[in-house]
Amino acid sequence: DDSDATHPSRSATPSLARAASTGSGLGDDWPPPGVTFTTKGKKKKKSKRMDLYKLLGLEGVRFLATEREVKLAYHKTALEHHPDKVAEGAARVAAEAHFKNVQKAYETLMDPSKRREFDSTDDFDDTLPAECAPEDFYTVFGAAFRRNARWSSADGVVPDLGDADTPWADVDAFYDFWYAFKSWREFPHEDEEDLDGVESREEKRWLERHNARLRVAGKKEEARRIRSFVESAYERDPRVAEHKARKKAERHAKKNAKEADRLAREAEEASAAEAAAAEQAVAAAAAAVAAAAEKKQREKDKKAAQKARSRLRAAAGDAYVDDLCAALATAALDDLSA
Repeated sequence: DDSDATHPSRSATPSLARAASTGSGLGDDWPPPGVTFTTKGKKKKKSKRMDLYKLLGLEGVRFLATEREVKLAYHKTALEHHPDKVAEGAARVAAEAHFKNVQKAYETLMDPSKRREFDSTDDFDDTLPAECAPEDFYTVFGAAFRRNARWSSADGVVPDLGDADTPWADVDAFYDFWYAFKSWREFPHEDEEDLDGVESREEKRWLERHNARLRVAGKKEEARRIRSFVESAYERDPRVAEHKARKKAERHAKKNAKEADRLAREAEEASAAEAAAAEQAVAAAAAAVAAAAEKKQREKDKKAAQKARSRLRAAAGDAYVDDLCAALATAALDDLSA
């Protein structure tokens, strides 16, 4: 059955639903060469039970059929196959049996809980791609995603895998959706209790809880099946690899730019330190020249004072000259000895 090859929402219009159920369009050479599949999870066997959708003429729509479509199909089928239109005899008995099956199909498909269980156990291909050539990724994995989108419990349209030209924001949103995927699929257990005919409300509630516990393992295995498939797709998605490479290049470019800034800053600091050292050296040299000149001047002044004292001693006597020299500066001594 190819009715699950696309992913319109469960509330799709009849025209969309029928268009979606016409096939996958993958061709007779499916799968492509080099493609391998995994069968994680419980694989459904061909069911021997009645095909409720076929009884109502909805085999081409199946789980996509709306409540209104089910009602219209039932009314049409009931009119066409009503036992009153058949003469008495074996044909009438067969017509009555068929009509009861039609009524049962209608009752089951109009009950949300029973229909969900029937749809969950309807024929479905659980196989998932494990490996494929990079050029086949969108075809192989896209079909598997669309097939499993039927189990989504989210409102609205399930995002599609897209192709090589899909913007990264959409690719990222796609994987966010599937990594958080919630399934409405049920996994009835062979040991479940039949609730039909149970009159006690408390007993029915207890049996419902009992049956729910039995289905937990199937729900967990289904979650693992989907999760493993999503991870496999993410690892092989060429767009993811390209995005990672681009991000890595951006990180390297940022790191290199940061390193270049650091080196430029260090070079600038080294240059400034070198200029400051040179300035300090010039200042030190100038200070040394000034100190030498000052020392030379002091020595010159000292010699001049000594000469002035000698001349005063010769003119006025030693005792007087010593007291006078102690009180006068060199310039004054020069004036006195002139």
